[in-house]
Amino acid sequence: MEKSIVVDVFGDMACFSRPECKVERLTYPVPTPSAVRGIFSAIYSKPAEFYWQVRRIEVMKPIRYMNIMRNEVKCKVQKKPKLVEEERTQRNAQMLRDVYYRITADIIKRKSFSGTYEQLAAQAENRISNGKCYFQL
Repeated sequence: MEKSIVVDVFGDMACFSRPECKVERLTYPVPTPSAVRGIFSAIYSKPAEFYWQVRRIEVMKPIRYMNIMRNEVKCKVQKKPKLVEEERTQRNAQMLRDVYYRITADIIKRKSFSGTYEQLAAQAENRISNGKCYFQL
């Protein structure tokens, strides 16, 4: 029996960058579906066997914004060292603070996968319940 996987995502700060803002970071109020797929893939991912289909993004706490000033280095890393003080610039960022979302997604098996949905769901739920991830965003 196939059922949706639910994950609570929360944190002190978040930024889901808007693509039209190249230099200054502005955030969407909720994570985009592609960002949510990235969150689920960070927990459990086997691209040859399945993919995540986002079903619902619920906002559990009120949306609150904050603005921060951050330092960036203007140049790319090169073989010759650079003085950071000469290459530093300050940028503004609009961030979210004290975020909490409940995200629902389904595991969609690929046709080439010979295993069962239950195997994939059990592994995903095990990783989620134990707080495991392949990488952190």
